Amino acid sequence: MDSMGKYHICNTNSNSGIVSYGDDFFRIVLQNKGFCQISPENITREWLKTLSKNTAFHVELGSSQFSGRNALICLIDCGFENIDVTIHDAPWVTFPFYHSRYALLNQLLKAFDWYFNTAGATKRLLKRCRHVYVLSQLGKTLLEQRHKLTNVLYLPHVIDPDKIWRDPINTDCRDILFFGFIGAIKGLEYALAVHSELRKFIPDIRMYVIGEAFNNKAQSELDRLIDTYSDGVTYLGFVRDSELDGYFSRVSHVFLPFLPYKYWCPCSGSILNALRRGRIVWTNPVNAIPEIVRDGVNGQYFTGDVGMDAAKFLAVTGQREKLLQVSTSAIDSCHQSLKELRLKYKTD
Repeated sequence: MDSMGKYHICNTNSNSGIVSYGDDFFRIVLQNKGFCQISPENITREWLKTLSKNTAFHVELGSSQFSGRNALICLIDCGFENIDVTIHDAPWVTFPFYHSRYALLNQLLKAFDWYFNTAGATKRLLKRCRHVYVLSQLGKTLLEQRHKLTNVLYLPHVIDPDKIWRDPINTDCRDILFFGFIGAIKGLEYALAVHSELRKFIPDIRMYVIGEAFNNKAQSELDRLIDTYSDGVTYLGFVRDSELDGYFSRVSHVFLPFLPYKYWCPCSGSILNALRRGRIVWTNPVNAIPEIVRDGVNGQYFTGDVGMDAAKFLAVTGQREKLLQVSTSAIDSCHQSLKELRLKYKTD
């Protein structure tokens, strides 16, 4: 590594959506600006001593990216000031800020952060950064309000233009996909219930479920759902990125009925993965989702009633021209987001 330069600090050793985002952000935005990519585990005080204090850093931070947090603390302790960060799970750097391997202690630490605002640790850390980027306007507001920061900027989510599909959906296909880490707040049970209701009218409609449970509790819930909803459903577990296009091409609709997140406000990578492929996203207007999905324009909102949502699905899928418009708008919204990102990052 050079003694001077620009460095993008991002974890590259997990299945997290932040890893995928970081790779795209580096290739599409930062690499052309002269940045090199480095894993946070490789940030040491000994190496930092060899760098000019003018060295630039951009750090990716998420709720469980503790190595990224440690790298940021190290940079600040060593006196660097030209530091930008992207907060993926606003309003937190990590959650909890201090992490324990013991689950019960972690719950107590989360409660402490929530009620006592990390005792000011997050504010002190982020105030030392040049720019604090957040991937949604709501996340920006939450971060500013909780930590009283003045250096927060909204940055549209990066989308690789080479990964945006050109063609809209096949309107003859009504099969469904659920995609992403599996847990109660992701709404898988509701998606399965709507699919089950649809089978009364479309007996051969299929649903594919891609994703792993993110803890033991979620795995137990997933096992229950597999026992309850099996007809017409294929549970695929973890699927490699190289194989995802094949499964998305089998379907025209993606069900992602998120519930409100209590502690943080992420920008949904699952939804963006569906939009860039021109699939019809069915979701809920919670968290920051209304910023990227508009009901009847580039996606559809669930009503919260299984019977009504099955009826809505049947009505919408009967309007082929409308489906093509929504699918095309989904693709167009991704191109527009990329244009805004390039303008925003260049300006700021």
